[in-house]
Amino acid sequence: MRNYWVLFLALLWALPLCAQTEVKSVRVAEHQGATQIILEFADQAKYSVNFLSNPARIVVDIADAHLSGQLPSGEGYPLIKAIRSGARNGNDFRLVLDVDEAAKFRSFPLSPSPNAGELARGLILELNQQSGSKPVVARLPDTRATMVKSSAPPPPRVKVTAKSGKAGASRHFVVAIDAGHGGDDPGAIGPRGIQEKDITLAIARKLAHLVNAEPGMKAVLTRDRDQFLPLRQRIDKARKHKADLFISIHADAFLNTSAAGASVYVLSDRGVTNEASRWLAERENSADLIGGVSLGNKNKMLATVLMDLSQTATLDASMDLGERVLSKLGQVGELHKDKVQRAGFVVLKSPDIPSILVETAFVSNPTEARKLIQPSHQSRLAKAILGGVQNYAEQRRPDVFLAHNEKPAVVKHRIRRGETVSSIAQAYDVNPGQIRQLNRLSSDFIRVGENLQIPAPKG
Repeated sequence: MRNYWVLFLALLWALPLCAQTEVKSVRVAEHQGATQIILEFADQAKYSVNFLSNPARIVVDIADAHLSGQLPSGEGYPLIKAIRSGARNGNDFRLVLDVDEAAKFRSFPLSPSPNAGELARGLILELNQQSGSKPVVARLPDTRATMVKSSAPPPPRVKVTAKSGKAGASRHFVVAIDAGHGGDDPGAIGPRGIQEKDITLAIARKLAHLVNAEPGMKAVLTRDRDQFLPLRQRIDKARKHKADLFISIHADAFLNTSAAGASVYVLSDRGVTNEASRWLAERENSADLIGGVSLGNKNKMLATVLMDLSQTATLDASMDLGERVLSKLGQVGELHKDKVQRAGFVVLKSPDIPSILVETAFVSNPTEARKLIQPSHQSRLAKAILGGVQNYAEQRRPDVFLAHNEKPAVVKHRIRRGETVSSIAQAYDVNPGQIRQLNRLSSDFIRVGENLQIPAPKG
């Protein structure tokens, strides 16, 4: 009988260990210009979050829990110095984030119900740059170019060797540019048969060229020729390329031919609600939303919370972007509406990509239609949209803005007889426009014996 009591007491002692909550994963991701640390629990857990200074760190204590997965390093994210964990009070799990002094943070519990209190199924910590502080960026690899001597043109290609830094390079800031309509869908038709699909493609191409010329930025065109593309496929292409922004370009039309000016739209509240319902209904096949968190394996309440968090942040960022782009468009021409408008356009419905639709002008207005087909005016519109994107990146992606203001790495090339800007660009595997911009060349005329600065190509 005594042996039974010993076994019973041993089982009682072991029960707390068996009942420990599993911290299934800890992930780090970039979302809307902020750094997010996502903790996912296997069940409801009680937790506390505290910020400590000297040194700056965020401490998360999860009661009666253990980590089952791997802990990420946090390398490559500008505000994180280190991530570490350990046990506290025997059974509790403690996560410590060593962060930069310039970091500010907030936390979002993934609660099973609005009245769950300190209980949650997961936790999101969001780090942002404090306003007014010097931008903090992840350390980039040390890239240096080594020139190889040659006595005859064309010059040899430059070999760039990259040495890996601790953090690694930040990825490009990707701007998805959507030229409205196309193929069998001409869009609005203006005087003398001017078609909206041709105008939008011309402006989109010019905007893509400008974006690609910006350090740290990359453009993705949903269509680069006259083709029909379903609206949902335009969103899918942006998601496939992990776009940070989505900009759809259009030219408005109205029965009143005197209607004029540019407008900018973001998704309406009704559109947000309808899209949330669609994604939640199809969550088994849905793509990842917040920093790699998929809806497919979540219960309905948790999936709803994740969707709400994602859409709220996205709509806020979309409005911010829209206001900045609208302000720049107002410097180029007349505005039809001086406030960002809301509508249920399908192309604005991505739940995790800030998206705007730009009505550049009215193709139904003869005066504006004549301007819209002029390459010079198309370039002005593209530059205005880029200006809004740059302002957005300055505030929400300081790493991109800092890269934009830093002097690019260059190598010097002495011009030889018979060389042209194009042949030199081809030899160094760079864009001729980059050479012209860097050397402030108004034409392709160059002199033998002079030095040109060449952007150091990527290795």
